[in-house]
Amino acid sequence: MWYLIVFFISMVPIVEIRGAVPVAVANDLNLFWTYVICILGNMLPVPIIYLFARKVLVWGSDKKFIGTPNKNLSCKEVTE
Repeated sequence: MWYLIVFFISMVPIVEIRGAVPVAVANDLNLFWTYVICILGNMLPVPIIYLFARKVLVWGSDKKFIGTPNKNLSCKEVTE
């Protein structure tokens, strides 16, 4: 059960492995498997973010808090 918790903690931005490893060590988990699970949990969101980040930015280009910080640029100009 703690390995699953460590896996999910390693997926959280900012906390990531820096927070997951101490939780695992505090619960006397095997250090090797802790590192393996933390690295897998840290890498799992990357393809999802890579595939959908541009779609979210294009969708939010006309939204107040999601669009580009400089209103003179469009998403097309940024990618070129």
